[in-house]
Amino acid sequence: MRSFSVCFAAVLFGLTCFATPDTVAPVAKRPLKPADLYRLPSVSDPQISPDGKWVAYTLSTIDSVKDKHISSIWMISIDGSLDLKLTNSPEGESKPRWSPDSKYLSFLSFFSQPLPLPKKLAPCLLLLRSIVLSQDRA
Repeated sequence: MRSFSVCFAAVLFGLTCFATPDTVAPVAKRPLKPADLYRLPSVSDPQISPDGKWVAYTLSTIDSVKDKHISSIWMISIDGSLDLKLTNSPEGESKPRWSPDSKYLSFLSFFSQPLPLPKKLAPCLLLLRSIVLSQDRA
């Protein structure tokens, strides 16, 4: 539970470190409207790398015109000094997962059009809903 708290704090710090009082223009106060909620991004599925140096997470926004969520994978250093957007597709990505050695990050990606596959692989196409990585036990 402690590692999740540290991870969540690191993600929040990374998202707010760019919005300092010097960079934010003063805005007239007004009541919150339902349409304002579409502009609020949401952070989910934080994953701490096994070496403890990075946190990968999903940042979702709402496209009110297309009426859909768009998610992208981000990565932030554990100290919050570096925040990187790793993906940027119109269909979105989710469920980042680290390899056991922290060298690779896998994730699910959504495609609106099927990818061309070799004829030998086409019958083997599966719908993935999650990723589970484990150490080799050889």
